[in-house]
Amino acid sequence: MIDREHLLHRIAQDVTALVDPYDHAESVEVQDGPRRRRRRIITRHPPLLDQLADAVEPSRAAAGGGLRGYASTPSARLDAVDRLLAIDAGAAMWLTVRLGEPLRADTPANLRGLVGAAHWFDDDNLADLAAAVRGWHTWARTVTGWDTPPWRPNAPCPACEYNGGLRVRLGTGTAICVECGAAWDADTISTLGRYVRTYTEVAAP
Repeated sequence: MIDREHLLHRIAQDVTALVDPYDHAESVEVQDGPRRRRRRIITRHPPLLDQLADAVEPSRAAAGGGLRGYASTPSARLDAVDRLLAIDAGAAMWLTVRLGEPLRADTPANLRGLVGAAHWFDDDNLADLAAAVRGWHTWARTVTGWDTPPWRPNAPCPACEYNGGLRVRLGTGTAICVECGAAWDADTISTLGRYVRTYTEVAAP
């Protein structure tokens, strides 16, 4: 039996990170006269969807442009384009096909609509939605940060067996396969790590 309240809370948390700005707290060591002390630094970050859009084309933010037409931009990052389109389509599908709700004005509004209506789902569909939203959240966290490319282990994806599709962000403990869309978060990244380690050990001459 699933914990519905936990899943509803997790869906709301993941959507909030995708569509709303968030604060990140970090403890750093600073010089205070003759002594060094730790100081808590809080930085505000844009929503993950905005960060993903900026990863598609870094100059977009500086130019003040929108999202339309990014797929034809030569310098666009294809993995970010793919994931952004997948989130757009996934949110729309869940809202219209699975819930029977009308489309909202944009993807953030569609995601918020899912949060508001998720309680209508039965247990199985709620678990599926929670997994889908967690996947979108993991994709965005992994692909964003275009100035710090993710690690690309020399191992095939355990889900689709495509070699060259894994993208791992060690700092956030997330990973995705850009070929099939499989995603690993902080709860499952260790499983992927063991798989990659075993594969590379076996493949080594």
